[in-house]
Amino acid sequence: MSQVLLIKVFGFFIASLGIVWVSRSSLRDPQSHGFYRFFVWEGGFH
Repeated sequence: MSQVLLIKVFGFFIASLGIVWVSRSSLRDPQSHGFYRFFVWEGGFH
């Protein structure tokens, strides 16, 4: 695995953890606006 790819994967993982932390209350409630916003943000990182 190249070093650049490893850095990208690590960055994605760290960013995902941050988004999960910020969205943790919304992720518990699928009826909330934040539940769907989480998946949109995750999709934006690809």
